[in-house]
Amino acid sequence: MGRVHLPALRKIEGIEIAAVCNSTEESAANFVRNNALHGDAVGSWEQVCQRNDLDIVWIAAPPGVHADAACAALGSGKHAFCQAPLCLDAGETAGMAAAALGRPNLVSAVCPSMYGFRYSPFVAELIRRETLGPLRQVAFQGTRNTAADPTAPPHWSQLVEMTGVNFLNVTLIADTMLRWLGPPARIRAQTWVFTEVRDGRLIEVPDYAVVFAEWTSGLRGHMSWSGVAHGPERNRFELHGESASLIYDFDTEGIWLCQGARGRFQKIDVPAEFTAEWHVEEDFIRAVRGEGPRPRPDFLDGVRALALAESIHDSAHADDWAEVHLPDEELFIS
Repeated sequence: MGRVHLPALRKIEGIEIAAVCNSTEESAANFVRNNALHGDAVGSWEQVCQRNDLDIVWIAAPPGVHADAACAALGSGKHAFCQAPLCLDAGETAGMAAAALGRPNLVSAVCPSMYGFRYSPFVAELIRRETLGPLRQVAFQGTRNTAADPTAPPHWSQLVEMTGVNFLNVTLIADTMLRWLGPPARIRAQTWVFTEVRDGRLIEVPDYAVVFAEWTSGLRGHMSWSGVAHGPERNRFELHGESASLIYDFDTEGIWLCQGARGRFQKIDVPAEFTAEWHVEEDFIRAVRGEGPRPRPDFLDGVRALALAESIHDSAHADDWAEVHLPDEELFIS
């Protein structure tokens, strides 16, 4: 919240941060003081949702808090912006989607994945034009150091009650790939926990995962996530077609293209018209004010990304292939 959303919100005319909730009231007070805010520090998100002087509840908490807080916000007549991943699992997504779709007068949205955000329009255009030719293979490798130290205490992202079926950045990458490629028909996943106990806590959230995916178009995919790599986070996406290959380094926002089997990869200067600028916060506020379209991803988009992550979870636990079924809007409308 403090690094991205708050600075952007403070630039929007007429926006006031009226209340802040954190893990404790003391940490909320520290946040208010350190950021020179004039809002109140409160002890619980329930108090935030019950206040009558708020129009929007901005949820930037671990996924284990999202469902209850978002449903309470919408239920009290407030617009809701929710950090991704949307929540813990499909059971919670049903309530969130129903709450959002049942209140069309309120704006609700999920924070988009930052992985591939800047040049997402360019990749989508290459796919639409079939610049790469019919797609054959997609590959993703993501590494981070969250579980690299076996002696470290558990981070909240390693506790199943706070993350559910989400682990590492799997749901965020799922959101990006669904926008570009659509859902695979089925997947086969294996996951592993290298350090099973931390500070006496049993760790069930995977430190590592490898996923094979099949699309009905014939596209095949291989994706891996690791939390035991040393050094800074690294995320690399590759897409190979019959005519050309693309590499997208999500960390440096570099894109390379190679055309022909004997060609060489060349870095691409992406045209401005296919570059997305980050104004997520402004777009949400404009929608609330009735000055712009409803932002995407919405809660239903978030449900679909989490459904793909849950398919990975289910496949790994069953040690078998799992079919992927993404829910439609009608499922949540009573």
